[in-house]
Amino acid sequence: MALGVLFIMFVIISILSLVSIALMFMVKDRKVNNIAFSITVILGLVIGFMNVTALPSNETTEKITVGAVGTMALVAVICKLMKKNVLARILAAASVILGIFLLFW
Repeated sequence: MALGVLFIMFVIISILSLVSIALMFMVKDRKVNNIAFSITVILGLVIGFMNVTALPSNETTEKITVGAVGTMALVAVICKLMKKNVLARILAAASVILGIFLLFW
């Protein structure tokens, strides 16, 4: 029962992240692009937090690796504030994609 709920949550997060990344790169409207970027960064942070808290305490290197992937979302926000929009979008997308990949494995 609990594994079914976790699988449904994983599928929902994966679909939501794919939609937000697609919107972030395909839509030309500035407002929609900013909303998609914000959703992608929030997803990157949530996925990173879920990854770090899901690992046991003796797997320190994996926790650091997953934490670095989650931190990429914060670096994306800093790049967005510095007006480096393309780099910020790439970092946010990479944070979500790598986070989901590491959440699955």
